[in-house]
Amino acid sequence: MVSKLEHSAKKDILVAVACIIVFAVTDFYCQYHGVLGESDLYRVLVGMLDGAVSQSGINSDFHYGRDFSFGYILALYALAPPDVLRDPDRLIQLINGLGFCFSIIGLFFLWLSTYIVHGSRAAVVAVLLFAFSPVMLELGTSGHQVILAFAFLFAGATCLFSPLAGWKLIVARIAGSGLLIVGLCIRAEIFIALPFIVLTGLKVDTLSTFVRSTLVNALSPTAALATFLILNRRIVPHTAHGALNFFEHFWHWSIIPPGTIYLSLGAGIATVIAAIAIMLVVTFNIFLNDLKTAKRTIEQLIGPIALILFPVAFWIANPTPSRHFLLAIAGISIVIGWAVSTLTSFGIIATVLGALGLIAANQALSEVVRRPILSMNAARSPYIRSPEEYQTSTHAPVGFFWQRHSALDLRFHRFKDIGEMVRTSCDRDTLILSDESEQIFSRLYKGGTPLEAVNTRVGEFSVIRVTVKDRHFAFAVKMTGWPKDAVALMLNQPSFDNYQLYADPYFPSIYDKVAIPPNRLAKFGCKEL
Repeated sequence: MVSKLEHSAKKDILVAVACIIVFAVTDFYCQYHGVLGESDLYRVLVGMLDGAVSQSGINSDFHYGRDFSFGYILALYALAPPDVLRDPDRLIQLINGLGFCFSIIGLFFLWLSTYIVHGSRAAVVAVLLFAFSPVMLELGTSGHQVILAFAFLFAGATCLFSPLAGWKLIVARIAGSGLLIVGLCIRAEIFIALPFIVLTGLKVDTLSTFVRSTLVNALSPTAALATFLILNRRIVPHTAHGALNFFEHFWHWSIIPPGTIYLSLGAGIATVIAAIAIMLVVTFNIFLNDLKTAKRTIEQLIGPIALILFPVAFWIANPTPSRHFLLAIAGISIVIGWAVSTLTSFGIIATVLGALGLIAANQALSEVVRRPILSMNAARSPYIRSPEEYQTSTHAPVGFFWQRHSALDLRFHRFKDIGEMVRTSCDRDTLILSDESEQIFSRLYKGGTPLEAVNTRVGEFSVIRVTVKDRHFAFAVKMTGWPKDAVALMLNQPSFDNYQLYADPYFPSIYDKVAIPPNRLAKFGCKEL
């Protein structure tokens, strides 16, 4: 960046700084305390706890996403104190704290990398729309690994986009490659953003310049991806699961239409409409303009468009939760920022008001569609909706952010309370049936309680068996055995003849046909573990 900035650029920078500060204050105030913000994070939590308590580390069978998040797991084991790794409350605090800090770092590098490539006006619009997108507002309140990976991705992009020469360029390329490697090891899904890095700054004047600039730009991302694959093979214990398994279990053509809804809700409905309108205008202008102007437009937009298209193509048939589209939302924000900077002559006040208008419209439209979407979801969901003061969705940001966040916070605290209750079981053998089994089970580790746990299957159902001193617990995940009735099957299992049962009351399903007999109901309220 130049040492003397234009007056308008200074204003843009001040607005960007103010945006990041407001985001930080908002998400700090809304931080989850004592709970995590997503069910998948409890699977991560349980893996970390079991690895620490059993001393199996990364080899624990409870690790979730080990193949594509091994760097995150190893970093926590290496850097966090042992007593933190054995206590769910302290580990939750650490995970949420990391998410909050890296969300701010990620916003800074998104702004800086966009500033370098597209200028200050585009950068301020991009960071405003991305920071206050429905998905990002919620993500920053907890600690999903993708937030950390996002920060390293755009820190690496900043190094690789910097207009340097000589030895400084070499250092920047090495640093950028290193940051990309770290990001990939933390959450490998950012590999779908590597085309964005390759295509940003591409020259399309002639075929030879196109090929040359592509090869040069591809050096660092290719080296980073190759290094990640080598590390993955050397570090991660071999499993039978792979990419084909992922697509077989999670990727379904029938989900593509609903996937567009998850994307729109995540980015913000008004933001998506604005992006579509911009792309239509740009496409029309490319055909109308002379070849030189058209090439310049393609050079500027090919990178952020790749950041939209590749993540959307990868996740559109596996769209839940909406955070899957985080990278695409960043690309959409950059495209809109570029359009404001290039296609309009708005001043900073008009630009900020326009961005704030989109942000407000996103919230309003999300609330408008909340009830229809929840009704549509209820019609096709096996779950029977439980009464709540504010109905919302776990997987998609429907409704006003602050009300949805409060509803989710209450929901996660309810399951934490169940976990605390389970610690006071009066029975020697207790079986819990819940689709939030990991969160409930994690409370058994409270205060560093030593225990032994193993993942098993009972019929079609995934069951966690736990031994704490002379007590035995089992946690059955009901949805893993659908359409079979979990209670009916467990009552007929000889291995559970001595177990007393408790069924989570918050997530009943249409498959729950058999009630627990009174003589088999678990009792709670005795001495805590």
